[in-house]
Parts: sequence; structure tokens; C-alpha cells
Amino acid sequence: MNKSVGIALMALTLGGCAGSSQPVTFNTLGDRPWQLYQVDGAAVARHGERLPEIAFSADGRVSGAMCNRFFGQGELVAGRLTVKQLGQTMMLCPEQQLNQWDALIGDQLAKGMSVSRDGQTLTLRGESHTLVYRQQ
Repeated sequence: MNKSVGIALMALTLGGCAGSSQPVTFNTLGDRPWQLYQVDGAAVARHGERLPEIAFSADGRVSGAMCNRFFGQGELVAGRLTVKQLGQTMMLCPEQQLNQWDALIGDQLAKGMSVSRDGQTLTLRGESHTLVYRQQ
């Protein structure tokens, strides 16, 4: 095989791999919590001892915390996560922003959010909000 043909074939093969993405499933979301890093482009500050987080189990359970803890059975179809009946604890939090995010996560997950993962970054995009999480 001529050298330039071999190089062209290798470039096409590598280019095809770079453009492909693995579908997101509950198994590919991992077994460790994701810490909230950004909400609608604004950085998230640590509140107390922890950052808000979200976690997923292989059987589709979704759980986490903003100020209050939340939990529910999720459905992930074609890259879209929906949690129709999200349960939450009901404490009033001293940080107003966390109270707002408690309402935001419940509303957006009930409506459905697109899910994408790029290495250690997880992005949930709803109709009006984007949440970016990272694993440590």
C-alpha cells in the first residue's frame, strides 16, 4: 500500500472516532456523586461543608442535594433524563440561592433534561436552565 493512502485511511479512521460519542446511560454516569459546578453559566460556591450534588444508580434511581435532599426514579431515553415524581425533604435553607435551586432541579427534571457527559463533566440542559456537574 502506498504511504499516502495509508496516512489518508488512518486520518479517516481517527476522525470518525473523534466525532463519535458514547450514548449516556445510567451505567455510564458512574457510581460516584457529581458536584454542581455551574448553574446557567455562573460558578457555584461551596455552601457549608459540601457542594450541591447529584448521583445515579444503575437501576435508574436519581438522588442528590441542593439544600434539601431529593430522590426519585429516573427514565433516560435518547439522552433525555426525566424524573416524574421527585421526592424532596422540605427544610427552609438559610442560603436563598439553594432554595431557588431546590425548586429548579425538581421542575426541570419533571419536564426532562438532556444529558451529556464529557469525561469528568456532566451537563443537564432543561428548557430554561443548564446545570454543569463535575466528578472529583
